[in-house]
Amino acid sequence: MESKKLISELDKPIFLAGMAGGITTPDLVASVCNEGGFGQIGAGYMTPDALAKDIDQIRQMTSEPFGVNLFVPEYPAIDQEKVDFMNKILHPITEKLNSKQIQDVSIDVNFEDMLNVIIDKHVEY
Repeated sequence: MESKKLISELDKPIFLAGMAGGITTPDLVASVCNEGGFGQIGAGYMTPDALAKDIDQIRQMTSEPFGVNLFVPEYPAIDQEKVDFMNKILHPITEKLNSKQIQDVSIDVNFEDMLNVIIDKHVEY
């Protein structure tokens, strides 16, 4: 089924945006779906294991279709000079909060693993 057709066939034209950071819980996604809308998991900050668990939980709570929203990854260059500069600026704050400054910045991208979970779990949207 095409997404446009799916939305036009909803009992209630409500589309739950897949907001990353834990806002779109399995309970919320399933509730929106069960009330006739279209729910989405905001999986942008999730691990593949957490996404698989949420998909399974949603499927236990609803038989309605739902979607998964991911961030398309970017691979920006890490400029250590900029990291060092910001650490210098933030030093008084981190010292006051008794917090460590981050020296080694890395970008952990698991986009392909997330796609594999979506495919393996047969989430169509």
